[in-house]
Amino acid sequence: MERSTAKDMYKGLTHARVKECFDYSPEDGILRWKINCGKGIAGQPVGCVQANGSLRAGIDGYQYRLHRIIWFWMTGKWPKEVIDHKDRDKTNNKWNNLREATQSQNSLNKISTTNTTGHKGVRWRKDRNCYYACIEINGKCHWVGSFKTKQEAIIAYRSAIPSLCGEFTRFDEYA
Repeated sequence: MERSTAKDMYKGLTHARVKECFDYSPEDGILRWKINCGKGIAGQPVGCVQANGSLRAGIDGYQYRLHRIIWFWMTGKWPKEVIDHKDRDKTNNKWNNLREATQSQNSLNKISTTNTTGHKGVRWRKDRNCYYACIEINGKCHWVGSFKTKQEAIIAYRSAIPSLCGEFTRFDEYA
């Protein structure tokens, strides 16, 4: 999960410097070196995959997440908080896959590894022998209800989430 790093804009990397160093193709999501810079060779793709799956690159002595550089390249402004990858693929930096988000919105577009039902927002309560649906936003649970079957909980969750989450709504099960 990406932390809000307003410090990025204070590292001295200007929009002019970004445009001088990089070329970006919004259609294929590839950021390329425009100049030879450190280990970067003109024409070559920028960045390497980190342990968390995101791409990073070094420029002028600082490390940056590629999707943040791309946002800055395209808009001339650093993102206020985080950049969300709509398809959850941290290496897919196509412009139509990136969107500015709050930390909470970014979390909505992620799937918890502790959920055993296979469905976002649906959990099993062994002590009450039922399924329940809950939509978590900004650390607060928006209760949808408890249900006898998993399918009922899934349907209720899917009915309730669009009004709370808008474009960050995700229905898909775990991959």
